[in-house]
Amino acid sequence: MNIGTKNTCNNKKLFSFLKLLLFIFLMINLNSSFALDNLILKLEPKKVITNGTPIYFNITLTNIPPKGSLKVPDSYKDNAGEADGGCSGIDLYINYSSKYLKPSGFNWSEVCNDADIKEYSFKEGQFKLSITLNDAYYGDTLSIGKISFVPTREGNATLNISGVVSSGNGVKYDGINEYRIGKSYNYAKYPKVVFKGAEVIITKGNNNINISLEELNKKGSLNSSSNYDTNTNSIKVIANVINNINISVNKKSPKIIIKEINSTEYEPNISVTVNIKNDGKLDYGFIVSLFVGSLISGALFGFMFRGRRL
Repeated sequence: MNIGTKNTCNNKKLFSFLKLLLFIFLMINLNSSFALDNLILKLEPKKVITNGTPIYFNITLTNIPPKGSLKVPDSYKDNAGEADGGCSGIDLYINYSSKYLKPSGFNWSEVCNDADIKEYSFKEGQFKLSITLNDAYYGDTLSIGKISFVPTREGNATLNISGVVSSGNGVKYDGINEYRIGKSYNYAKYPKVVFKGAEVIITKGNNNINISLEELNKKGSLNSSSNYDTNTNSIKVIANVINNINISVNKKSPKIIIKEINSTEYEPNISVTVNIKNDGKLDYGFIVSLFVGSLISGALFGFMFRGRRL
């Protein structure tokens, strides 16, 4: 009697223990079933080898949670429990070495270009981007844009990326925010964002470039070819020929400078005619008048000639 009672008690304890293990197992599976992959904000390609040509990187956000895969946390009083997912905004930072890389531009993707609120800037070795989409994006992958640089010297450079990504309801993907699973008191966490930068290797290559790349961009161009390595997700840019560098003479209209003008002054040739009356006497009044008139005429002629010289 006592032995049977003892066995019954042991069986109940074992059954209770098995139920507890099953409950824990179910809870672990339930939570893991709601766990989503982390979002990835990355630069592509992740590795570039170049000897002087411009380099380009696509900025992409992948593994975006689908609509309804999450719920707004209880801490968001206005819309707690609403279906969530997707992406509504991004703040992005890319740090680069200005010693090796000079930014040459950025272009928004087609989706992001339509956003009314967006901005970007290059300043002191950092690229900053901020965008709020007009409507939440619920696709798996979002192309943000393309950034470009010009290498300035031989060496290695790393592009480090960081930032913040918000869900369709403005909840930060940080791996900390929690939402309730169904009507239970079980919670699951929002996924976080994993950031993947890129590496740049700048080599001399087979050509000796004795002028700066800045001057090369102004005066000429590089013919190049590129090879993409699918195993390492990297691209190698090889410069072949430097051409179209033309030097032209700065042609200007000639200037004529007159330093000196030589002129010769000729004295006027004045002839005097003396008339003698029939009676053989000289008309002294006439002679004096004629002489005075000749002097006045000579003075006027000389004055007029000097006026033309000045």
